[in-house]
This record gives sequence, structure tokens and C-alpha cells, in this order.
Amino acid sequence: ECRNSGGGEDPPDTPEEVQAARKAEDARQKVEQAQEAVAKAGKKVNKKDTELRKAKVDLQVYQNHHPQASKADTKDLQDKVTEEESALSAARKDKSDADTVLEQRQKGLAQRLKEEIAIEEEAGNGDKKDLAAIKAVSQQAKDDVQKAEADMAQVESEEAETVGKMADALKKQASNGTPGSEQSEDLEKEARVYREWQQDAAAEGKALENHDMNAAITEHRKKEIAAAREREARHDACAHAAARGEDQDVLESEAFTRYDEADPTKDLEKENEEARRLIEAQRKAAAIKTAEAEQEGEVSEHLTSLKHRKNMNSRDLARLGPDKASASLATLVFAGCVAPSTNTKARRVSSARQLYMAAFL
Repeated sequence: ECRNSGGGEDPPDTPEEVQAARKAEDARQKVEQAQEAVAKAGKKVNKKDTELRKAKVDLQVYQNHHPQASKADTKDLQDKVTEEESALSAARKDKSDADTVLEQRQKGLAQRLKEEIAIEEEAGNGDKKDLAAIKAVSQQAKDDVQKAEADMAQVESEEAETVGKMADALKKQASNGTPGSEQSEDLEKEARVYREWQQDAAAEGKALENHDMNAAITEHRKKEIAAAREREARHDACAHAAARGEDQDVLESEAFTRYDEADPTKDLEKENEEARRLIEAQRKAAAIKTAEAEQEGEVSEHLTSLKHRKNMNSRDLARLGPDKASASLATLVFAGCVAPSTNTKARRVSSARQLYMAAFL
């Protein structure tokens, strides 16, 4: 089974990785075939060497027992020795040829392993860039949320300042009237409600500065209640003034002459706009966080797989010997041996990144 081209714990993912793994596996199989051939040739050499030794021993024994024997008498034994010498020589040549083939195939395997390692390194670098890009997009989303919070906090601060001025003006107008009169009490009541509104707006702004959305929502609801109470207080004041034959608008316009731009409705409109921006930024950030976890897990898994396979290939390369593992891997990379990645997962990360970026344009 191909260790790296599929079915294993860490199979290759990209087309380049798969192709390189298959080439390396083919080279491994050829090396294994060559190793079998060398082993078989080695056994044959050992067998022929044993047979030659036996033939020589047979000749020597005969000569020791028949010291007067002629060449004709020992011809068969001599021929056997010559035959075994030729057979051993042929076996040794076959063994030498098998060793040469094995050497060539080991060099071929080393080259394939270097190419595969180079591709794995290139893919790993791409994964690291993808992880950095994913984190950058996620951080941008967080920054946008914080900016939206800061912008809304500024609006709350301006709103608090506006309603605070209105509270001061109404309080002063009330003090200029007859103490205990209905008119003064109505102005005092409106001033108190505006003061509550001011405090709630300031508290909401503080919560936004602290990125405490729960507290900000609580203070916003309190501020809405204060605004509603202000409308009721104004309605009552206008009704009381009409009953007295007066115009409450004229009365209050005198109080606000110094604050002719103090209009809380404008701040509320601006606040609503900033709130919509904040909600949209939070929605995008939440979506990106979910996608980030998925993409980061996928890329990290691929990076771990690459590291594992690279370690295995580096170990196999080292086992082939320093003479076959001496070529620089950087040379392979910069020589163009590694094609641009068409990693399907990397493409998904890239597409996701483009979608994320589009969300902020």
C-alpha cells in the first residue's frame, strides 16, 4: 500500500502532494524490487562459492590420496573446479549488476523524496500564510467592533452633554419662577428626567468603552425609559400651561436660548445609526469567528499532516545515506521543482478570505 498517497493516517491533500507521493512510492517499490534482486543474487553467489569450495576440496582430497595421479586422472575434478569458478564469476557479475541497479534506484528514490519534501515545505508555508491571513481577518473584525463601540460611546457622551445642558437650563428657568408654582414644578420635573437621561447615557457610553454589551443594553433600556418619562413630563407641562393660557414651547425656548443646538432627537438619530453599524459589525465578527474556527482547524490539520509526512520522508532520505541526501532542498524549491499550489483547502481558505474582506468594504 502506498504509505502517503492515500488510505493512511495522514494522506496527501493537494494534487501536487498526491503526485509527488505517488512518484516517491513508485520509486520505493522499484528500490524494494532491486533489493530483492540483490538479495537473490547474493544467495546465488554464496551458493556458487560453497560449490566451488567443495569442488576444490574434492580435487585436493583426491590428489592427497593419489599423489601419482596424472592430469587425465583428475580431469573431471579439474573441470568441475573450472566450471564452478566460471559459475561463481557469473554470479558475482550478476550481483554487481544488481548492486548497480539498486544504487541507481536509491538515487532516484532520494530525488523523489527531496521533491516531495520540497512540495510539503512549500505547502506548509502556504498553510502558515493562510493561518496568518485568517487571524488577520478575524482581528480586523474585532477591531471594527471596537471602533463601532467607540463611535457609539462618543455619541452617548455627546448625548449626555446635550441633555445635561437641557437639565441645567430647565433647572435655572424653574428657579427664576415662583417657588412651588405649577410652572416651576413642571420645569423641575422635566429637569430631573433630563438629568436621569444624562446619567443613563453616560453610563451606556462607559459600558461601551469597557466593551460590556450587557451593561450597555441595560443602560440603553434605562435611557429609553427616561426619554419616555421626559415625553410624559413635557406633555403634562404643555397641558398645564395651556390650562393657564400659556405656551410651554415659548417658555422653554427662553430657557434654551443659550443652547439653541441642544436637541436630543438629533443625538438619538445619530445613536440609532451608530447602533446599526455596531450590530452589523458584531454580526460579521460572529460569522467570521465561526468560519475562522472551521478554516483554522482545517488548515492546522493539513499542516500537521504535512509535518508528519515530511518527517517520515526525511527519515527515509537519511536512511539512504549522506551521499544520496546531500542535495539542497532549497535548490529544488528555487529551481522551480515546486509548482504553484492548487491546494483545494487553500483555495477554500482564499475564497473565504475574499468573502471576509468583502464584508468590510
